[in-house]
Amino acid sequence: MEFFSNNLRVLQYDSRKEWKKLDLPSNRSEWMMSATSTNAYYSASLNHFVISAGILQPPFYDVDYPKLINFAAMGSIMGHEITHAFDDSGRLYDKNGNLNHWWKNSSVQNFEKRAQCFVDQYSSYEVLGTKLNGKLTLGENLADCGGLKVAYQ
Repeated sequence: MEFFSNNLRVLQYDSRKEWKKLDLPSNRSEWMMSATSTNAYYSASLNHFVISAGILQPPFYDVDYPKLINFAAMGSIMGHEITHAFDDSGRLYDKNGNLNHWWKNSSVQNFEKRAQCFVDQYSSYEVLGTKLNGKLTLGENLADCGGLKVAYQ
């Protein structure tokens, strides 16, 4: 029982710490995950992406892999995160991380037309009897394809 009580206290401490941040300006140097996480993310409000050191392990990276595989994997991850800056939500933020309509109307219309192709394609897929919702997964689908394209180039 002591283990659970200690865990609860840690969660309460972390929650209080996060709530106190609401009144403070954004800390642009703070990461949203630990360095050992096997993950990467793009922050539109900070206009940066982070790839944690934890991702430098198989299947993403290995010193025994051929260099081209390691470079392709890292390029794909970086391309994925950079593409989020121009996906359905990232495109709404300007270079300073402010919510701002900065695209020309013709660019928005062109994006929406092309994005609808992704929505339609992914909505046609079914996994284990469940139909996918291409609208809900649009940002990730765009980023996956963008990351692969960058890695291939």
